[in-house]
Amino acid sequence: MAGKFTGLQKTYQIGDADGIALYTGVTYGAEDGYVVKPTAENAVFVGVVDNDERINDPIRAGGDQTGRNIAVHVDGYGEIRIADIVEYGDKLILGIGGVAKAMPDEPGTYNVIGFAEKSGVAGDVIPFKIAVMTVTITNPNPPEPLIS
Repeated sequence: MAGKFTGLQKTYQIGDADGIALYTGVTYGAEDGYVVKPTAENAVFVGVVDNDERINDPIRAGGDQTGRNIAVHVDGYGEIRIADIVEYGDKLILGIGGVAKAMPDEPGTYNVIGFAEKSGVAGDVIPFKIAVMTVTITNPNPPEPLIS
């Protein structure tokens, strides 16, 4: 059967007064059950917003959004806005504001949110396979083995 696979959604409460837009990756807020837009690179991923009720209900579109419910896609395949060039198959991390970025190939520990299912450029919304994991790169260019 063809169609859009939605996966698992969970209801959270918005922790940002200005709201959280569709296709935005979110991280844990200061209170239980709240999610916010990341304020730092490589934030811990909770999910991606894929149902913005404000689009269909202008009465709820204005004012402080704190505490309002929002559907967060936490499993399966989602769609997310990207910050820079992303290639098909790239491991993705969360950037500031909830956009996805290709995982760097330099030493460090990265909170991977999944894999790009399509290539794109800054501002595009691309599908991605949600696959949360931590990846540590210790030496991207190991020395050649010695042959005796």
